[in-house]
Amino acid sequence: MKKQLSNPLAVAAVATNPDVIRTTKTLVIGGGIAFAGYYGWKKYKEWQKQKFVEKYAHLPDVQAAMVMYKAMFSIDKIDAWPFGSITIPDGTDEAQLNSLALKVSSLENVIKAYKVLFDSNLLTDVLSELNNRELQKFFDSLGAKSEYEGQFNPDGSIKPQIPFSVGTTIQVLNPNGTTIYKASEANGEYQNSGVKRDFMKYSQTIGEIIKVYRGVTSGQYYYVVDVAWSLDTFYGYGWVAHKEVNIEI
Repeated sequence: MKKQLSNPLAVAAVATNPDVIRTTKTLVIGGGIAFAGYYGWKKYKEWQKQKFVEKYAHLPDVQAAMVMYKAMFSIDKIDAWPFGSITIPDGTDEAQLNSLALKVSSLENVIKAYKVLFDSNLLTDVLSELNNRELQKFFDSLGAKSEYEGQFNPDGSIKPQIPFSVGTTIQVLNPNGTTIYKASEANGEYQNSGVKRDFMKYSQTIGEIIKVYRGVTSGQYYYVVDVAWSLDTFYGYGWVAHKEVNIEI
């Protein structure tokens, strides 16, 4: 089939048609406005990020957001402007990570900072990217203060508790660490001797629950624990309150 040539007169008519010219102008102007709007919004976001970093980069909440991002994504964005001058803990240093986590005021603040800095959702990224055990512990520990304090009523009394079962391995929940007492035994039953056995730091593994007790008047739960990496036949079993612990991650 021969290719038909366009009619020059028809093309000229279309090219000079006021409606066509008006529509073309509208499309060009509209496209320009859209591009300018996108560019302007992008620049605003960069400005917002810069101001946020300048004002809040020293806060543990913001540093925690940067640690999580750097841990999950192997890119140089975190080392470039506007983050280049900020020193944050290495994602492989557990001691530094735990130290930072305990200074964080709330997980909610970390999530907000993460959104401003990286325009992404921290919880979604964690679920899809994070597989390092130490960094998972770090993420969980960001909410340690609120989780621990959430056990108490405004008057300081403890809310109703749901005990962990025998055989569960527990770790320290209290951000300030907790004392493990020596459990004294008589006729197969245990009680708190009041003698200090160990002091363990936040997130440290305590051991496996071998017995569960409930206070008669307080209603609080207590655990007799086979303390991990310890000679219980010599030191005795441990005794710890439910409010001080959580299931090991």
